[in-house]
Amino acid sequence: MIALMTPLKFEFDAITGSLPGEGRIVSDLNVPHGYWNNLGLVVVQSGKGKVQTSLSALHTYQVLKPTLFVGLGSAGALANQLGAGDLVVAENIIEYDFKAKFGSSKGRPPKFACDQTRIERLKEYVSSRSDDLNLQFGDIASGDEDIIELNDRQALFEMSGALAASWEPAGLARAARFSQTPHIEIRCITDTSENLSKAELIAQLKNTSLQILNLVHQLGGD
Repeated sequence: MIALMTPLKFEFDAITGSLPGEGRIVSDLNVPHGYWNNLGLVVVQSGKGKVQTSLSALHTYQVLKPTLFVGLGSAGALANQLGAGDLVVAENIIEYDFKAKFGSSKGRPPKFACDQTRIERLKEYVSSRSDDLNLQFGDIASGDEDIIELNDRQALFEMSGALAASWEPAGLARAARFSQTPHIEIRCITDTSENLSKAELIAQLKNTSLQILNLVHQLGGD
């Protein structure tokens, strides 16, 4: 079974609303989630932030033993070439707000590699498509804060080299490492340097949910 981890309700609703057939939405994991047994998927509303996401992922692992974690949801663009509605598949997660002042890790934020086998599988899939899929592979920065101002985005891009930023990916990456479960992160750019309304953010994610799920279909749970 593949566990799709979606932080917030609008992200959970966008993904579950795009899945074929009728899922079974329940709360017996202490977090809202839905089963699509015919697809081998469970979709979990994991909560906002790194800690809550890590706790939800570990609890999901204890109960369901998924063979793959996939982080899904929205992200803010850091790289200038990204626009709203573009997709980013993470090769690494950089926990930029973990700022050690002492020891061997001083000045170096933790970095978590995503599952290379799945990344290569997605690269082959993307290269085989005849249509234009607005998707890029690269690093995603993770920290518990909103990066809104253009100057802050540029500073984080220069520090990390990441294409996009989001709160939760490092929490999922840590849980995946602890449980020895492969993981991958796919994020939709829902804002750039402009402030968008919540309705616009939701609409952008909904518009790309089918593309995201097509990517998930390529991953396999092996």
